Amino acid sequence: MITDVDLITGTIFEADNFGQFDLNSSTSRNAAVSTTVFFDAVTANGLLATLTISTEGITGPGQFDLTLSSTGLGDTQFFDLLGNPVDATVNDRVLNIVPEPAAALLWGLPMLMLGRRRV
Repeated sequence: MITDVDLITGTIFEADNFGQFDLNSSTSRNAAVSTTVFFDAVTANGLLATLTISTEGITGPGQFDLTLSSTGLGDTQFFDLLGNPVDATVNDRVLNIVPEPAAALLWGLPMLMLGRRRV
């Protein structure tokens, strides 16, 4: 579940922006956010955004698509200072969710207790 998208903090937009604008109410599957720079172009090299995801309710390992193109909300887009589209290569990715070792241990303890016998 997507819990936050931050386009400003530590990103290529941090030094020069009008703030972040949420374009939809973030759902568990979609988030649309935008920012606009004041006057300068930004360097297309660096952190673009920070995405925060909750794994609450995920009971085991799994793979989940992180899609930035051809989404239900449209493609990730960039524009120049005149509002013209800028060509950009945006790559989709896969998130691999793996339970942390402490969680695996908690699942294993009840199984050990089931195998125990009283004498």
